[in-house]
Amino acid sequence: MRNCGCEAGDGDNYNAFDGFQEVAEYLSEMGAPGLLIACNEYGVTSPEFRGQNYISLFWGDDDAQPMRSLTTDEQNEINRLLDSMQPTAH
Repeated sequence: MRNCGCEAGDGDNYNAFDGFQEVAEYLSEMGAPGLLIACNEYGVTSPEFRGQNYISLFWGDDDAQPMRSLTTDEQNEINRLLDSMQPTAH
């Protein structure tokens, strides 16, 4: 079975999600405000998760083994969802 795997930094464990909405909600809770930028084949960075403390984000199997990286469109969708969760200034 294929799922979207996510590990938010060094202190997190692997988490499997069925869709991007769940990923965005989780990353928002973990303090990633949005604008995730690809940093390697299976990782992205944000202001809070940089260097070796990046976010692993990929399509994986049930054993948390990466099967493929997210496409640019998939990463953009997660960024869009994260952005929509941010409070707006009035």
